[in-house]
Amino acid sequence: MAPRRTPDDKIIAMQNLIKEALEDPGVQAKMAKADLTCNYLPHDEFQEVIDSMWATIGKVLKENNMVSK
Repeated sequence: MAPRRTPDDKIIAMQNLIKEALEDPGVQAKMAKADLTCNYLPHDEFQEVIDSMWATIGKVLKENNMVSK
């Protein structure tokens, strides 16, 4: 995640670093040791996941006055 107006070149640079880190065997071993999994998604696919989650969670939060409408 990054601020809304982050330039595309910065997003791409961060995306590449995250992907590289997640492919690192040491990082993968630490994630496995913590019983975690993690799959890399480019920012556009990640945004789709977040939007889908918000469609569900946001509705519940709004119905219970936990966020502004």
